[in-house]
Amino acid sequence: MKIVLTGEAWGSREAQFQHPLVGPSGRELTLELGTSGLAPFMTLLCRKCKRETKFTDAHCENCQEYVWPNEFDLIAHWKKLRLDHEIAVTNVFNTQPPQNDLGNFFGTIPETEMPTWKASKKSGGSHLMSEHFHHIKRLWTELETLNPNLIVALGNAACWAILGQTKITTLRGTVAWSDRVEIKTLPTFHPAAVLRQPPMRVSVIADLTKAKREAEFREIRRPERWILQIDPTEQGISDARNWFQRPAGAYAIDIETHRGLITMVAFARLKDDILVIQFRNGDGNYWPTDELEFKAWKTLSLGLESDKPKIFQNGVYDLSYFIRMGLTVRNAQHDTMLWHHSEYPELPKSLGYLGSIYCNEIAWKSIPTYDSFKRDE
Repeated sequence: MKIVLTGEAWGSREAQFQHPLVGPSGRELTLELGTSGLAPFMTLLCRKCKRETKFTDAHCENCQEYVWPNEFDLIAHWKKLRLDHEIAVTNVFNTQPPQNDLGNFFGTIPETEMPTWKASKKSGGSHLMSEHFHHIKRLWTELETLNPNLIVALGNAACWAILGQTKITTLRGTVAWSDRVEIKTLPTFHPAAVLRQPPMRVSVIADLTKAKREAEFREIRRPERWILQIDPTEQGISDARNWFQRPAGAYAIDIETHRGLITMVAFARLKDDILVIQFRNGDGNYWPTDELEFKAWKTLSLGLESDKPKIFQNGVYDLSYFIRMGLTVRNAQHDTMLWHHSEYPELPKSLGYLGSIYCNEIAWKSIPTYDSFKRDE
């Protein structure tokens, strides 16, 4: 098996047909899979022209008659994907929660080994009731038996059961390893959330496009980078000056700040070759003497004042700090935040979101920092 798509719980249609994702969420998911190229669109038989048509926009591609899949069509589609494309579907809970509210599965007393999660603002506590723990065990066994290259966790419930984490907005788009089932996992939004907030669909399609690539291998592959973080010595300053002598078509620049001060500045001349010049170490000075720190700032200015094009993310923030320090930045040409926002104004534009779409790093906001993240949008 290549991929297992994991939803949260049965709705009324799923409970009636005893099969995951055969209601509105299932239809939406088939459209997302087809649009992303992860799986073919569902094929239906048009009642008017009696020809097969792809379910893409609720109209027959041959005669434009209205077509709409029923639950049996969805069951047949999921079966075909499982047999022909090694894509399976399942749920965390193979039952319909009362009032369709997952919070009814949770209480106020710890009864299982599951991490806490406030599944609903309306009802329930944050501890899974023991009477529902068998659903989680069944899911773990099912995933271990299918042993896919990749799990696509649809929403917070799947992330909670497989990764032991929630906060889907932070986690989505970046692969993580499930220590529970020992399988690579890619979180994304649940199709029910997309039906409530259609702009989410663009992010989901990007995530499923990434899932198509990730499903070809079992391990997590992070990009390798050569990072030179200079030592607070004369040799460190010499190393930084030598780095600026290397060929570069442009410099991507990013700063970190703490309490109104620049703590470090990073330059990248290639996607895998980075220079980091540090100035603060916690609340203290990174450099042992004022003379060495002055040389470090002068070395930093070599990169800032070069004629090479400069690339920023929310460069107004970074440039305001450089100006305050009396540093000149020449040829500041590009801003990834503004470029992305001009192309996709309906989407978030933070560095974390851009990282989840265009890169394969860990979830951005799980990276440790001082006490807050630099505002990046």
